[in-house]
Amino acid sequence: MKRNSPLVWLLVAGISVAAVAVLVLSGGSTAPPFDVSSSEPDGYRAIGILLGEAGVDVSSAGPDAEALRAGPGEAVVVPVAQYLDDDQLDTVLASAESGATVVFGDSSGFFTIDRQELMRTPALPVPRGFCDMADLEDLEAVDDIAGTPAFASAGEQRCFDSGNGPVVTRDSMGSGQLVTLASPYVWANARLQPDKEEGGRALDNGPMAVALLGDRDSVRFVEARPAPGSSPSGTQNPVALMPLPVKMALLQVVGAFLLYAWFRGRRLGRPVHEDMPVEVAGSELVEAVGGLLRRSGTPASAAEVLRAQTRRDLSVRLGVPPTADPTPLVSAVAAKTGRMPQEVRNTLVDGRVGTPDELLVLSRALDDLHSEVLDARSRR
Repeated sequence: MKRNSPLVWLLVAGISVAAVAVLVLSGGSTAPPFDVSSSEPDGYRAIGILLGEAGVDVSSAGPDAEALRAGPGEAVVVPVAQYLDDDQLDTVLASAESGATVVFGDSSGFFTIDRQELMRTPALPVPRGFCDMADLEDLEAVDDIAGTPAFASAGEQRCFDSGNGPVVTRDSMGSGQLVTLASPYVWANARLQPDKEEGGRALDNGPMAVALLGDRDSVRFVEARPAPGSSPSGTQNPVALMPLPVKMALLQVVGAFLLYAWFRGRRLGRPVHEDMPVEVAGSELVEAVGGLLRRSGTPASAAEVLRAQTRRDLSVRLGVPPTADPTPLVSAVAAKTGRMPQEVRNTLVDGRVGTPDELLVLSRALDDLHSEVLDARSRR
């Protein structure tokens, strides 16, 4: 493969685009939170296994109407209820009215907790305290990392209430029931036994889920993703919130920029060696011209060179434009030196020079004229 060939640059651009695509499309996450098949710290895999061992048919589904519709003997777990829009909320509450058990993972506002924080935070046990839920009487304490109590209205059953509010409540709805947790992280994998690495014992978060749902024939866990009409709060990776068309558009922009950078940065052909011009000193050039005039033996040409040089010098000093017509310069020199204009013109422009002696006389006359102009300027 040739060095700097277009194929190399195309390969580099392709790899860069692929890397950006993986980064953008993955969004830095491996599994959504509260997924019953996820082993991440915020997943529900451990709860799903416990329910499965209890003989419950465990499944997962998106937040569509069919997944939210259930009947007697069935349960629907909605980890983040505020992700549902009004129609979805009506559907799942109608399921509770018809005999299903509905579990809401949030009661007073949901906020996300980082996975690393879930793993590193020590156990925060909440003792059973006041509890009028008979199926939870044998439990001792559960972990509540969110520390947000569930909202309990009059007549609702509650448990793990030590005076700051319960961790779980249950209310009858029609022939079914509505269970509300203080936070969906109560059933997260990392919080079933928070101090496992230090040898701490498992808390009763898992047994609580089994006690509440273990007698159901099936339990369906609804994916925790916001519905288009919902107004969720909390924080989430903005890349993960971008629709797929927006991600693809950004990816195309990045790819176009890389191709444009390659196009502008490429070099056409091989490097070409360029010879630099040779710098000749001005004195050498004058000496060379003088030598040519001396060898040619033409006093008239030498006289014209001397006159042209004197005219250029006087034009600069007197501020006269060096035009082709020497009349303005002749007038300026005559005015400055007090000589007759015709005399100045004969010296600077058109006086005849045919012999070396006449060239010598002209040279002296030009030198005198030059000196008189300088003396006149110095006296001012």
